[in-house]
Amino acid sequence: MMPLFLYQFILLFFLIGICEFFRKNVKISFFLFTIFLICTSHLYIYKINNYNDYKAVWFTYTKLFLVLTSIYIGFFVRWNQNSLKNYQKIMIYSIFFLNILIALFLELMVKAEFYQLNIFSAFVLLLSLNEYKSINLSNDDSKDIEWNCIDKKYIIAYTLWNLSFVYSNFPGIILQHSIVLLSPILLSIFYAKKNNWLFYRSISLGLFLLFSIYMDSSSIDLVKSGKNFKIEQILAFSSFFFSLFLLSIKLKIFKLFR
Repeated sequence: MMPLFLYQFILLFFLIGICEFFRKNVKISFFLFTIFLICTSHLYIYKINNYNDYKAVWFTYTKLFLVLTSIYIGFFVRWNQNSLKNYQKIMIYSIFFLNILIALFLELMVKAEFYQLNIFSAFVLLLSLNEYKSINLSNDDSKDIEWNCIDKKYIIAYTLWNLSFVYSNFPGIILQHSIVLLSPILLSIFYAKKNNWLFYRSISLGLFLLFSIYMDSSSIDLVKSGKNFKIEQILAFSSFFFSLFLLSIKLKIFKLFR
């Protein structure tokens, strides 16, 4: 059996490599991703329908729909456009907004430990989004989708919240999902050094959701027993306090004391 650290290492570099390939080769990636989606969709639907909890079913279906829609929007707008139309900006904004909102609703339904803190962090992320008109394509040949409000501080806040949300509700996939969150951060901040995290995030999450058909179904059960209370507490409070920091910047509280 493969050691866990080696599995995580391979998964990280696989996601980094394929995300960057998809970014640089839009047309080829569109066809490859579509073929993969067609080949796995029937297995994915069968597996979701066999989940034990209806909350996991609707959440997973909705999540997959939003992620796939965002991926294909990314493909199409980068295929042959030099700028985004208003309706495309509204779609990108709405998908990202709903992505956080459905997680917030699931928190309210499941009510795991510290769910109030996760809900607060989700609200801050939603409030911190700028209007849809600030979403644009980059001016270089890459045509990356950029959103000026999604800077390093926002990415950190989102990542901490998402880790806390996943561990509280789907603890069986936390190790894999941490890699899914890490790969777009490494690519956008340290490799590309551009504000293109949104596209990387969509690709890494979309691939993970489709590959999850090969995972043990019990690992995707909601609020599985055996969670470490201390880890759940640390993640929830880390997300909460960083969200407070993000909110203070958004409301310009710091400037009041200058």
